[in-house]
Formats: sequence, C-alpha cells, structure tokens
Amino acid sequence: MSDMDFYIDVIPEAAHVSRDIHARLLMAAHYCQVKNENVAVAWPDWSVKSSEFGLIFRVFGGVQALSIYLGQISGLTQNNLVKVPVIKPVPQTTKRHYFYRDRTVDRGSSASARARLQRRAIARGEAPKTIEEKPRTGGEHTLFMVSNHRPSGLIPFHIQRGLGAECATSSGKEYGLCVSLPDF
Repeated sequence: MSDMDFYIDVIPEAAHVSRDIHARLLMAAHYCQVKNENVAVAWPDWSVKSSEFGLIFRVFGGVQALSIYLGQISGLTQNNLVKVPVIKPVPQTTKRHYFYRDRTVDRGSSASARARLQRRAIARGEAPKTIEEKPRTGGEHTLFMVSNHRPSGLIPFHIQRGLGAECATSSGKEYGLCVSLPDF
C-alpha cells in the first residue's frame, strides 16, 4: 500500500467563505508536511471557466497522516465552518492529475515586487520567468495565505492544475501540492 491510499473531502459549510477556508485547509496540509506526515491536496471541482476552486477540498494520505490532518482542522470542525470528513479508501482509476504552486511573477505587482520575486527565483536556483514566457491561460487560481512576514499579512498563492502522472515542478510540495493523484 502507498501512503496516498486514503482521502477525505472537506467541505465548507458556507460557499461565500470557501476561499478563506481553503487557505486555512492548505495551511493545515503545510503543518502536516512540516511534521513529516505525507499528505497531498486536490480540488475535484476545479473550474477553469469560472476561475473557481469549487467547494470540495480533498486531502490524500495514509490513515495516520489524515488523522493528524483532522486534528489540525479541529477548530474549523468544532466551530461548524466545515463538515466533519470521514476517511475513505481511494477508488481505483487510471486518470491522474496534480496541482502546483505557480511562482511566475505576479502580473499585478509593482516593478520592485517583480524584481524581488526574480531575485528569489535565482536564489532558489530557478531561472526567473517573465510575463512574456508564460501568458495567462485563465487556469490559475489564487488563495491568500496568512503571513507574519508581510505588512499586509497576506501572500498571494497562485495554484495551477496539471494533467498526467508526473508534476514537472516541485513548487508547492511543502503544501501538499505537486503530487500525482487519482482524478475521480
């Protein structure tokens, strides 16, 4: 058995706050990764047309990792912000997909912010990307993650969906992204 044989579907109780809830759920996946609990995340209702994640936030992992994840989101379940998920086995399917963090320079940022993002890309050993290299396709969705290191307190976190069995980048692994997952 692999360590992604089980999953849970976490569904916000109110659709109008689903992006905020998804940001918190993604941060909980990050905390699990920090604790060396292997989880991966997906949005089965992903829609390119409406630029929406959908309501369902799916988390894959082993039973122990998912139990720890459920502990991380216990505040959301206790306050009735999300429906209490049940751990289920992953059904057999050959369709695969993955989600990854898109670190392309933010198109709406200032010149100084773009320069900073390019410096960070070079520091990570990546070639800095420009707007011309990767045109906007409409498939990118953004969550705003809470940060203590920013004056605004929020970091725009751009996410893309890829199809296939292998993620071409490792960007976002620390958040449970960039893992090939069953598409059902």
